[in-house]
Amino acid sequence: MDFTKELQWGASFTALLTLLDYVKLLPASLTNAGIVLVFGVIYLLFCARRGGFSLLHLIPITCAIGIMVINKDPSMISLTVIWFLIDIFSNTELDITKICKSFFYTGLTGYILTLAAYFSIGFNKSSDIVMWRIDHLITRSALGFLQANTSMMYALVLVMTAVIAFPVSWKRTITIIAISSGLFYFNQSRTSFILILIVALGTQFNVRIPMIRLAYLCIAFLSYSLLVNPVQDNLDALLSGRLTLYHTYLRQFGVHLLGSPSARNAMIDNGYIQMIFSKGILFTLLFVLSLQFIFRKKSRLASVLAFAYLLSAFTETTFQHFDLLLPILLVYLTPNFNEQNYKEKEFTNETTHQHRSSSLQR
Repeated sequence: MDFTKELQWGASFTALLTLLDYVKLLPASLTNAGIVLVFGVIYLLFCARRGGFSLLHLIPITCAIGIMVINKDPSMISLTVIWFLIDIFSNTELDITKICKSFFYTGLTGYILTLAAYFSIGFNKSSDIVMWRIDHLITRSALGFLQANTSMMYALVLVMTAVIAFPVSWKRTITIIAISSGLFYFNQSRTSFILILIVALGTQFNVRIPMIRLAYLCIAFLSYSLLVNPVQDNLDALLSGRLTLYHTYLRQFGVHLLGSPSARNAMIDNGYIQMIFSKGILFTLLFVLSLQFIFRKKSRLASVLAFAYLLSAFTETTFQHFDLLLPILLVYLTPNFNEQNYKEKEFTNETTHQHRSSSLQR
C-alpha cells in the first residue's frame, strides 16, 4: 500500500502551518489543530484502506488519549498523532525523498518570502532584540520570524529534510554551511547553527552516532541535574541565565504526576524540563517510551538526525514540534528507506568510478 501522495500533502501542510505560526500570521492553537486534523484524516484513510485498526498501536494511542483527558490539556494530543504516524510509516510503502521534497520546497518558498518581506518592508522587525551575552551586547535579528531562535530552528528543519531528499555531495554541504552562516550572522542563534553543522557534516562524512537511546537518557539526566545542583555562575552566563530560571520555575511549579497548567506558557528553554513541568511525569514517561520504540533501528543518517533533535531540546522546547519530528519519524520507521538509501549511494559511487575509469582509458 503506497501512501506517498497523501503524506506529501501532509508534509506540505505541516511546513506551511508551522511557518505561519513562526511568523505570527497564525495562532499556535490553530496551527496545532490544523496539523492534528490533517494527519487525523490521513490516518483514518490509511485505516480504511488497510481494513481496520491495529491492536498493537491502539494501546499506546488509547493511553495517550487517556492522559490528555485526565490532564484536560488538548496540546497533549501530539503524542496521539505521533502514534498515528508510527502506525502509518511502519506499515506502508513510502518514497520519503518525495515527501521530504514536498516539505522542503514548501518551507523554502515561505522562508524566502519571509526574508524578502523582512528586508524590504521590515516585516516583524519588532521581534529584533539587543541582549547581553556573556560579557558583551549582541544584536539578534529575527528575520521576520517570531524570534531569532525560531528563524534558525526552521532553517534546521529545512536542512534535515534536504539531507533526506537530495543525494550527498560537497556542493550540497557547502551550500548549507554558507547559507546557515549568513543566517547566523543576523540571528546569532548558536544551538541551531551548531546542529545544522552537525547534520550537514555528519551526513557528508557518513557518521554514525552510537546508542541514540542511551544518548536521550543521558541528555535528559543532564537536564534534570541542572534543577537540583547549585547554580554555577559561569555556566549560567554561558546559557544566558537559563540555570537561574530553571531553579525559579522548580520552586514555582514543582514536579507532579499530572501537568501544571500554569507552567504551559512559561518560558522554559529546555524541552526535557519543560515537558516534565507542564505535562507531568505520566505524559513524560509515555513520551520517553515512545521515543525508545522509535529509535530501534540503527542507520547512519537516522542517528545523526535523531542526535540533532535530542540536542535541540536541551536549549529549546522542540520535542513536540511536528516540523522537526516528521523527518525523524520518516527515516526511522519507513521499512525500505535504509536499503534504498544505501543502494542509491552504491549506485552513485559505482557510476563515479566508471566515469573515472573511462576518462583514464581515454
